[in-house]
Amino acid sequence: MIIEFPGTRGEIEESSAEHKYHSSLIIRYKKTGALIDFGIKYNPQLINKINDFDFILITHAHPDHYIWTVEDENRINIPVYLTKVSLDYSKNKPKDYKIIKAGKKYKLGDLDITVYEVIHSLRCPAVGYKIKGDKT
Repeated sequence: MIIEFPGTRGEIEESSAEHKYHSSLIIRYKKTGALIDFGIKYNPQLINKINDFDFILITHAHPDHYIWTVEDENRINIPVYLTKVSLDYSKNKPKDYKIIKAGKKYKLGDLDITVYEVIHSLRCPAVGYKIKGDKT
């Protein structure tokens, strides 16, 4: 499993040049490529290859993790998996969204994904993901 961090910045002020793009994570395993979170101030290299991923997982609907909160991003043609709460948080929606539920397991490509509720903010509930290939 290969893990990359195209962004590591939060919604707070930029603390260093290395943290200028909002948080996101790439997981590549066998033939599957997944992007976790895609928000505003994303790494510009992502948009040119965004449709090369198999899917996007969204943790929560804050703008730094979920671009559709503030923009109608229509260049993305892959499935976007998110909770109903995250989907309903904004008027903009991904073209191809799939609702996921905490406590459920999903097989997406070569990955086994378990969705967990996590505490993040009262107004914007979040989920975390346990992602497994042949090993966790």
